[in-house]
Amino acid sequence: MLEIFRTFINRHYKGKTGERQAEAALKLWEKHTKQNPHEAGHQDVDSLISKKLEAPIKKDRLTPKTLSLYLLYIAKFYDWLARGKPHLVRYTTLAEYIMEKSNQLVTKEIADEANSVDHKDVLKMLIGIRELLGKLLVRLLVFSKIPIGCLNSLRVREIYDKRKYQTYCKGRTIEGDLYSDTPEIISEYIEKNELKNNDKLINISERHIQNLIPDYAHKIGIEKKVTPRDLRKFGKNLDLRNWLIEEYEKTKKESKRKKSTGKTQFRA
Repeated sequence: MLEIFRTFINRHYKGKTGERQAEAALKLWEKHTKQNPHEAGHQDVDSLISKKLEAPIKKDRLTPKTLSLYLLYIAKFYDWLARGKPHLVRYTTLAEYIMEKSNQLVTKEIADEANSVDHKDVLKMLIGIRELLGKLLVRLLVFSKIPIGCLNSLRVREIYDKRKYQTYCKGRTIEGDLYSDTPEIISEYIEKNELKNNDKLINISERHIQNLIPDYAHKIGIEKKVTPRDLRKFGKNLDLRNWLIEEYEKTKKESKRKKSTGKTQFRA
């Protein structure tokens, strides 16, 4: 079957766009079917999709978009193999099934993108959340590099020079800067909760944090399910974080200007 794979690729993709993807797709298919792609059936297609979308190790996973493309090449291979050969009609049926699954994955990718948390959602959370704990959690997730699992390890005394932190968590030292109005929110939170130097800044479990973030998002009208991990991706990406800081500061200034204008007009 490897020779037939090679013939298919040489005839349709040799030296063209898609050659490498076709090779990767057919190699993946051969490995998944344990070198028996000629005996493959619908169940093999389903198990490949499940395995590659839900693989526990990140490097083994494929996005719906990539997997859809791979399935497209595999479907084309079976369609080519059965062309003009009535006795191989089951390959035609298999190709149609694989193509259907490929289309479903494209639809899933589009739906996932539509429902994914974007910068506008994060900005809305920075501006809209009123609860002090919520304001603090969102800022630590977006405006610091502290991992989600270490947020409840940070102690009051580990915040110094107002805008810096250094904590020890899970066998390593984590340090960095606190951006935007995070220091002010921290000071307000410490004062309100009468925290001492050796107290934990956020004395709640990681699971509690995981539950709180989507609740805060829902309260301010975000219908998507927002997780701490969604917010952390903005904290990890320097460009995204800088954009958010800039937009957030602009929004705050604009809001103050409107309030000031409103007061002036009222007095008049």
